[in-house]
Amino acid sequence: MTSEPRNEALMTLAKVLGWSGLAGWLGSFIYFYRLKASSPISPFPTLGQIVQQNDHGYYFYISVAQDRILNVLRWGSFWTAAIGISIGLRMQPFKPRVPRA
Repeated sequence: MTSEPRNEALMTLAKVLGWSGLAGWLGSFIYFYRLKASSPISPFPTLGQIVQQNDHGYYFYISVAQDRILNVLRWGSFWTAAIGISIGLRMQPFKPRVPRA
């Protein structure tokens, strides 16, 4: 690890963002499959379950609020992990290529 406190803080931030983003993204799969198990396979307008979801040809319907939560979990977690990974890669020391003889 580097010796500067700023660099160590950035590496810690990168690890926290990367791991929490990965955990949230994996959590979105758990939420998706819970929705799949408990949602109707045809639209149910009285409960507001009108947004179609697809899992390899199996269609089910969820509400607009559930769809919003699922998208925030998926994409928010994905981009949180991507930002953490990019900060971590940016903080790696530069290693120039050495030409082979």
